[in-house]
Amino acid sequence: MSSKILTEKAIQYLLEDHLSNIDMLEPLRRGTADILYAENDGVVIHERNSHAYMISMQDLEKCQSIIDFGKYRLFAVHQNNIADWIRKKGRFSNRFEVCQAVYGRNETFEGHFDSIRVLSYEYIDQICRNYDAMDDRQYIEKLIDKKQLWGIFDNDALAGFIGEHLEGSMGLLEVLPEYRRKGYGYKLETFLINHFLQLNVIPFCQVRINNSESLALQKKIGMEISELTTFWISD
Repeated sequence: MSSKILTEKAIQYLLEDHLSNIDMLEPLRRGTADILYAENDGVVIHERNSHAYMISMQDLEKCQSIIDFGKYRLFAVHQNNIADWIRKKGRFSNRFEVCQAVYGRNETFEGHFDSIRVLSYEYIDQICRNYDAMDDRQYIEKLIDKKQLWGIFDNDALAGFIGEHLEGSMGLLEVLPEYRRKGYGYKLETFLINHFLQLNVIPFCQVRINNSESLALQKKIGMEISELTTFWISD
């Protein structure tokens, strides 16, 4: 089967619920994914930048015949039963559940973004100290190298930051405690949405289901929230 037909099959399946599947649709659209399986019952891709194995399949038994645990150690799975099987079979310790938030409009946000700039290694210790959701200095270094991490400054002091994850989602949004309730989170995310739109890519992020504060921000910005969730699984 040609790669074009395989891509068409994958996109056709994923578009049945484009909000829930945006994390797989965008790598396909951006050309950063290899399709490992695509039929009318599911899609499996490998996202090259993050080395994530992304799965949306209805048939657990068929999925079991495809997955290679020796090759992949990071999974984004769209079905709970498959996520549970992967975690137990692969003996993975980390599993968390997210919903997708998608900005589906073409309108950019107006505002003054002069206080936001790309971050350098000068700020890596501050980032690692303040972003509890990811205890992975090496990952932060990769984002800095790729110029995918931005900070907002208040009188030349770092007040908060946001990044583009390796697989293409917006994330790592954090405002330092002493600078909260000043609208900096809103400003950082709308800045990054504008940046994505300028690159002609769809802005989306993933929010942990119990993070009510972040979900409220996404709705305020005008993001559409998926009904179904995705499970991230890793060592």
